[in-house]
Amino acid sequence: RIRQSYLRRAEEGVERALEITAPTEWPDAHRARIAELMRLRSGLLGVNPDDAEARRTLMQRNFSLFGAPAVVWLCMDRALSPWSLFDLGSFAQSLMLAATEQGLDSVPAVMLAAYPAIIRAELGVPDSLAIAIGIALGRAEREDPMNKLRSPRRSLAEILTVRGL
Repeated sequence: RIRQSYLRRAEEGVERALEITAPTEWPDAHRARIAELMRLRSGLLGVNPDDAEARRTLMQRNFSLFGAPAVVWLCMDRALSPWSLFDLGSFAQSLMLAATEQGLDSVPAVMLAAYPAIIRAELGVPDSLAIAIGIALGRAEREDPMNKLRSPRRSLAEILTVRGL
């Protein structure tokens, strides 16, 4: 029901209603990396990134919950400070590593938390919790081109400064 409701909302063009504030504007370097990732994804799938309909079709993968048989939604008590996102991120990574140990694949995606009212209605999530992110769990279709893409990473030299050694 969640999957069908998500797809319906996306088809209707309903704006996402994230409960953890997303950036209103990305720094130039981030925008460039996002554009590069979209270019790689589009090329891999043979989609023109300037084609709005093709981009919409790509986004449907998110709203179909990646076809996963299970999704975990991570929530954070609204009384906590933004610092608690560090703890939630650590938990998310541990959960995904544990899934891998059990032979499962995972996809963390903020779009899985795009329509929190649906999640609340279906799962009884209380208003005292903010729905932060979803993690799709299942077995990846290894032949799907999207599962072959590895997003580019910045080098350690670009992101890490070590002093005092």
